[in-house]
Amino acid sequence: MLARAWLCGLVALAIVVAAAPSARAQPATAEAIFQAAKDLADAGKWEDACPKFKASYELDRQLGTLLNLANCYEQINKLAQAWVRWNEAIEWAGRENDKRLGWIKERQSKVVPRLPKLVVNVTRPAPDLSIRHDDTPLPPASYGIPLAVDPGVVVVRVSRGDQVLETREVKAEEGKTAELSLDLTAIAKKHPAPAKPPDKPDPKPDPDKPKQPYDPTQRTAGIIVGAVGLAAVLAAAGLEIGALVKKGQADEPDACVNQICSPKGLEAAEQGKTLAEVGQWLGIAGLGVLAVGVTVFLTAPSEDDTAAWLEPWLAPGLAGASVGGTWW
Repeated sequence: MLARAWLCGLVALAIVVAAAPSARAQPATAEAIFQAAKDLADAGKWEDACPKFKASYELDRQLGTLLNLANCYEQINKLAQAWVRWNEAIEWAGRENDKRLGWIKERQSKVVPRLPKLVVNVTRPAPDLSIRHDDTPLPPASYGIPLAVDPGVVVVRVSRGDQVLETREVKAEEGKTAELSLDLTAIAKKHPAPAKPPDKPDPKPDPDKPKQPYDPTQRTAGIIVGAVGLAAVLAAAGLEIGALVKKGQADEPDACVNQICSPKGLEAAEQGKTLAEVGQWLGIAGLGVLAVGVTVFLTAPSEDDTAAWLEPWLAPGLAGASVGGTWW
């Protein structure tokens, strides 16, 4: 147990040591990207600066980076995204009692009256259709509610799965609310879902297809093999009868009494035992050969389209076969 505890401790230490350089590298990378974004912002290249502020924030979430990202979105007139980031910063600063909270609220309040709004009204829903504006999905709970969007043309798409059925464009202006009504039931009827292909029926035999000529070779071979097996079974039966005769001779009063046998009785007993053993194994082998012959015969092609099967089985001192099939 002590050795196992030491081993676990060493593994945990190795993991911590291996993760430490990565943990240190991430803020360093974020800082480098942040400085590049600041340089672009100072040069007035806000369109190029915003993706870098976002990348830096995703690598190392810092309130200062978030404030720069919100300001950057505002500079390129992405008011909805700026409003979301200012709200996030308000919650963060309030939680941390940051002294910049008042200034953040003031910046956010200046964006609110400029926000364009979009209301998507659904007159009749359709369960298999969905709506997106730009890349944002609209759940049914958002229908009829003013949603903040960026100024400009808002693209609304109605889809079924990955298939876009219809596209609408709505112009969003600062401080104004645009509305769009959609009848999803009508759109679904206009663009019906592809019908499921019917199950293919089982192919029917071609009555005009010529049949293969009948070849009796397999049936003949089955008869021959089965005959050999049957002969072996009959021979085994003869040997077993001979063994019974010899046993009877050994049981005669002048042969064996109380398991004490004369030379004649001992010879009869030994012969009977040998005949019984040979007959047993010859019978088992004969049944097996007979089963093979029957199988070959029944599974051979025939003129009347018969089908059959046979499954032979063997056990110590026993043999048999299971037979089945169809005939029509």
